[in-house]
Amino acid sequence: MKSVSSVAAIVGVRVLAMSLAVFACGPLAGQDGRTASPGSPVKPQNPIKGGPPMSQQEVLDFLSQRIGSDPWGHPKKAETVAELAATIRKRGVSFRYETLSDFASKLRNSGGNESTIPFAIQDNFGVPNTVEWLHGTWDLVKIAPSIVFEKGGWLYRRGEMGAKEGVLTIKADGTYDWNGIKGKHRLATEQETAMSYRGGGSVVLLGAKSGHDWIVLKDRKTDTGDWIVVQEYQSRGTMQEFGSRR
Repeated sequence: MKSVSSVAAIVGVRVLAMSLAVFACGPLAGQDGRTASPGSPVKPQNPIKGGPPMSQQEVLDFLSQRIGSDPWGHPKKAETVAELAATIRKRGVSFRYETLSDFASKLRNSGGNESTIPFAIQDNFGVPNTVEWLHGTWDLVKIAPSIVFEKGGWLYRRGEMGAKEGVLTIKADGTYDWNGIKGKHRLATEQETAMSYRGGGSVVLLGAKSGHDWIVLKDRKTDTGDWIVVQEYQSRGTMQEFGSRR
C-alpha cells in the first residue's frame, strides 16, 4: 500500500499549466483544467486504421496533408480533427505532450488549436491497453480541487492528492467489489471511452458508488506504476478517483 504522500509525489506529473496569468488561468472545475467531458464527440466519417503509436511528425503530417492549405478555415477541419483524435485513441502516441514546446506551437499552427487534440495526446501515451489489463485490485485516492497560486509573477494551477478512498476489485467474471458494493460491469464502447478522450479497453461499473454508473479507464498520464482513473459516468472529469494496482 502506498502512502498518500508517496502517491502525491508519484502523481506530481499532474501539476499543469505553468504560464503567464493571462494564458495559464483556464477553467478550474476539473482537476486538469477541463470543465467537463467533451460530450458526444464528432464521429469520424472514415474507418480508423490501427498501427503503432503515432509520433509527433505523424500527428503534424496528418493535419497538413488534409487541411494544410487553410488550417483555420478549411471546410473539413472539424472532420479532420475528429479523425485525428480517433486515430490517436486507437493507436496511442509515442511522446508526452508539453504545453510550452515547439511541437505544441506547430500543432496549433497546423489547425490542432482545439483542446481535443492536446487532451487526446495527453491521455493516450503508449500502446492502448486491453480490458484484461484492468482486472485486479486497486487502491483508490481522490484528487482535491485545483489550487491556483502565484510565485515569482507566474500563476500555477496544481492538483493535490487527497484522502484514500478504499479499494476497487475488477474481476474477469464480469463483477466488481468497490468498498463492499458489489455488482456487474460491462465493456465500454469506443464512443463512451472517447467521451473521456481515451482509447483502449475500459469497463462501466453498473450501479456502483452512490448508486451511479462509473467508467474505469487506464490512466496513461502517470508513468510510474499501473494506474486507473474511475469517473462518474455522467460528469466524467468533475467526479473521479485514481487507483494504483495493489
